Amino acid sequence: MIIGSPGTVVRATAAVVLTAAVLVRIRIYPTLGIHPDEQKRRNTGMRRFAMVLGCLFSLMWAVLALVRIRYPYELEWSGGAMLDHCHQVLRGLPLYVPPGSSWFPFEYPPVYFWASAVVMRLIHDDGAVGMRIVSCASTVGCLIVVWLWLRLLTARVGNQYWPLLAPGLFLAAYRFTGAWYDIERLDMLFMFLSVLGGYLLSCGLHKGATVSADKLPPSRGISFTQTEFTLLSAAVFCVAFLTKQQAVLFAIGAAGALIVMGNWRQFLLFCTASVIFDYWAVHVIDASTHGWFAYYCFHVPLANGIRKELALQFLLVDMPLVAPAIGLCIVAALAFKVKLTDAIHKIRTEPCVALFLSQVLMALAGSFLSRAHWGGAENVLIAGYLFVMMAACLCASRLEETGKIPGAPLYLLAICQMAVLTYRPDLQLPRAANYAAGSRYSALISELKKEGEVLCVDHGGFTSPAHFHLMAVTDVFGSEKKTPPSIEAAIRYHRYASIVTDALPDAEGPLGSLLKEYPSVQRVGIAETWIITGFPTPSPARPVYVMRPAKAGINTPVVSPVGQ
Repeated sequence: MIIGSPGTVVRATAAVVLTAAVLVRIRIYPTLGIHPDEQKRRNTGMRRFAMVLGCLFSLMWAVLALVRIRYPYELEWSGGAMLDHCHQVLRGLPLYVPPGSSWFPFEYPPVYFWASAVVMRLIHDDGAVGMRIVSCASTVGCLIVVWLWLRLLTARVGNQYWPLLAPGLFLAAYRFTGAWYDIERLDMLFMFLSVLGGYLLSCGLHKGATVSADKLPPSRGISFTQTEFTLLSAAVFCVAFLTKQQAVLFAIGAAGALIVMGNWRQFLLFCTASVIFDYWAVHVIDASTHGWFAYYCFHVPLANGIRKELALQFLLVDMPLVAPAIGLCIVAALAFKVKLTDAIHKIRTEPCVALFLSQVLMALAGSFLSRAHWGGAENVLIAGYLFVMMAACLCASRLEETGKIPGAPLYLLAICQMAVLTYRPDLQLPRAANYAAGSRYSALISELKKEGEVLCVDHGGFTSPAHFHLMAVTDVFGSEKKTPPSIEAAIRYHRYASIVTDALPDAEGPLGSLLKEYPSVQRVGIAETWIITGFPTPSPARPVYVMRPAKAGINTPVVSPVGQ
């Protein structure tokens, strides 16, 4: 069985081979007898090439984001349903309601929808533009915090090239994290807040460092006290948690790092503030939604299990794709041979590094657990890839500045990393066929509305009032092991005049009763998709069907998706 697409497997293999070749080269480098001037020239040349590549990937993403931001249809197949969430907020309607035959939410906390609704109101646009503005701004903010954090971590050694290269490395991973940095999804806001929370706590640790002042990095205008930084960090982690539940891992990792470094005062302050902020935020939202917030955001996701093939995908393909970055970390681990007693001393004298390492571990754990979870798409790799890139840049900076390893092979690994992740930008842009498919689907829904209420199973944003999305009902079905009774009743009594789906439902799935109650099935000639990234539906394998109840008196024959 092939884990992942053949093209991705080839790239992952190439990444591992290139990394191994460079690591062998590093191993024998001291015996090559290169003149210092020649070595310096090589270092400079490789550094410039890596920086140029990073700038090119950054520019490419910026252009793609600007072009895609005005696209009138969802960029990702659940983006329309995310837009429905924002419309609920704009209309003053509750987000978290019982799973029923109308609208009910995904298993996400509300902050992204609140923030997007505010932007949508400010720009007077109720489409997806406001949501994409939030994602783009979050991506830019994330890159800035990454640079600031690495600059703080590398201030002792004075090498500032690698902090500048880190954003370019992360943007190079755009396509292989699903091309989600600029779409109508919450991932980048969650990532920005999680990175910001870690950076603020690092600033607090920096303020309270006990080493001599001449060994500390410059304050760079930091004006908050250690206590204020710690409280700000706890508050930001809380907001990140209310954006995506996975943020709790970063807060737990931060608390664990404070324990390891023996910083009990800051540990108690951070944990107390975090518990108070999180408890009251969850309590207030849950009370205002009569318990449905906790149902969707905690009960439903915890009930869905782990898929073995997705866990293997993470270990055998996803992580090998960033083998060059991991290689930089391996080189540092081998070059700085630190004994356990020395490691404990370093943790206490460099608490910012200890905290950062805890965040790296939590990011990887979060990406793995999310990837192995049902529905874990490429976007869950964003956190893991970002922190692996940051760790690689931190390691490379210290290696180059201390002279343990010449700069040229380190920059070569960074170049290999970006080369492996190269993608075609034109494939990330909407084409004329995508616009046409979206227009045809929208016209189909408008025409069907004349017959009565229309349920779009696979796509939100096309009907008003909104309806539940296939992913939402599947999540609830996986949790409860049955379809919500109100949906079964709506299907049995033919509430919907027509149901539009990209694939006929599975008889054993949450909407299996449709096959009996809506037997009149018409295949519509829409096989092209308006979806640009993620799950491509509709598609030749998932064409659009219109299902109607038998009592409608329509003589359209039942058709099978097989062989059509």
